[in-house]
Amino acid sequence: MNDISKAGLPVENGPHSRITMVDEDDRIFYDAAVKASAYLVTGNTRHFPSESFVVTPANFLSIYQQAGGG
Repeated sequence: MNDISKAGLPVENGPHSRITMVDEDDRIFYDAAVKASAYLVTGNTRHFPSESFVVTPANFLSIYQQAGGG
């Protein structure tokens, strides 16, 4: 988590996406990931649109390790 915290960037709140969400409370996380061009790491991928940046924690760790992290 320290590596992720060091690399994190603030994201300004702005216009919301217009896609259909299973749970509207999750929209803020989806929109932040889109605006930051970042991964959305969740154990509940079915609540989000099927996008390559929406990944499980295990998928993210694999991507992170392949990129030379950790």
